[in-house]
Amino acid sequence: MDTDWISVAEAAHIAERSKPTIRRWTRRGHIEAHPGPVPAHGGSRPTMINRDSLMVYLATSQQIPREVTSARTVVHDDNA
Repeated sequence: MDTDWISVAEAAHIAERSKPTIRRWTRRGHIEAHPGPVPAHGGSRPTMINRDSLMVYLATSQQIPREVTSARTVVHDDNA
């Protein structure tokens, strides 16, 4: 089976979290990561995230997308 590796930026977009949060999840072992290919023009190797492990972590850890948590409805009762 071919493993789908994605960038930290793409993982952050999918999870609706920041890139530092994705990196923290990798350090804690919540999601699988490995160094990516060596850049042709120097610089450090990018961290690549296993898409399947990200999706499993999101499903099993009950991570709620930011849009849902920030869109809470407040109901005011003027008669109270």
